[in-house]
Amino acid sequence: MAERREILERTWTRIVEFDVERNFVCGPGQTLTVDSVVRGAGWTLFSFDFARGNAVFLHVGADCNLSSAPFAYMMQFEKATHVAVVGFDELLDVTEQLPDVPRLVQFFSTGHCGSTLVHNVFNRVPGVWCVSEPMAFNKLALDGQGQDLALLLRLARAALRLLAVFPGAGAANCVVVKHFSQSSVQIKLLRDAQPRSKNLFLYRDGLSWANSCFHFVQKYGTGATVAREERSRLWRILSGGLHEDALQGLINMDAEVLPFEDMAAVAWSVQIRFYLQARAAGVLLYPLRYNELLSDRMVTLREMFAHLGLPEESVGGTLSAYEVNAHEGTRSARSATDLHFSEENYARIRKLLAYPRIALDPGIILPD
Repeated sequence: MAERREILERTWTRIVEFDVERNFVCGPGQTLTVDSVVRGAGWTLFSFDFARGNAVFLHVGADCNLSSAPFAYMMQFEKATHVAVVGFDELLDVTEQLPDVPRLVQFFSTGHCGSTLVHNVFNRVPGVWCVSEPMAFNKLALDGQGQDLALLLRLARAALRLLAVFPGAGAANCVVVKHFSQSSVQIKLLRDAQPRSKNLFLYRDGLSWANSCFHFVQKYGTGATVAREERSRLWRILSGGLHEDALQGLINMDAEVLPFEDMAAVAWSVQIRFYLQARAAGVLLYPLRYNELLSDRMVTLREMFAHLGLPEESVGGTLSAYEVNAHEGTRSARSATDLHFSEENYARIRKLLAYPRIALDPGIILPD
């Protein structure tokens, strides 16, 4: 059984710190069957709680268009009227009886590379339903590290299957899930959870990626240097939860001053390595570079559509996605006050990327 509780108050914290007991004040509980929550109209999987062995579901209503949100988890959090918690074992008992999504595209990226633009492109294609950053996959990547691999695979399969229950997804011919950048640490796991999925990886050159990332962190209080108390948390987010041992010989996390571009350079290299490692492990990934997505739109989109089996004649109708601010109305929307990296910052990035332990050209073109 599951317990449904009405949400009376909510307080948002950073996504990596979400905890159902801390973020929601709820009314008394009402008992429901697990099946009525897991597969019920308007109920959506929201988060995994590994500490308690639970999955968190939010009721957003059968008419809530999560595909329209730049970040689905924020719309879920804001629109939810009720919360329910289901144990992992009960969750898996139900979801392992469900079919895979018939046509699924798993959309991975480095983040800060136009992924929300591409999300909007997908949602302009007739018959395609794209959801941006369901939080359960972020929790799977960051909080699942060190957990039993077989359990992670089963939870990943459950989360992918439950996308079909999200409002609007059931009527689509093709479902696209735009993953958090953190999910790139689990590309193979997520492919194994749905072996028939088509897989896309979006990235951009290392210099402009670092500059875009710099714009983003300024909105959350990080400037040209990273304060000591923020370093571990920021590295965890940028690297997909890699241990700080990965920084040995590259960055001194105890340094008096830590320039943000140093951390950004290593984080970009880590994201690129995730792609290369997944390819080496046999995962078929279609690489799409943001630079060409901007400079040669029609050709680049046609090639991507052809690879994914989407109608190439629909490309023209998607170009209006380029004309809107993809993050409109969110904290991460573009701002004229954002500071930019200087040539000195870029020189530091090039120097770090040239270290033998990294040895990556910031303008690398990934192999397909």
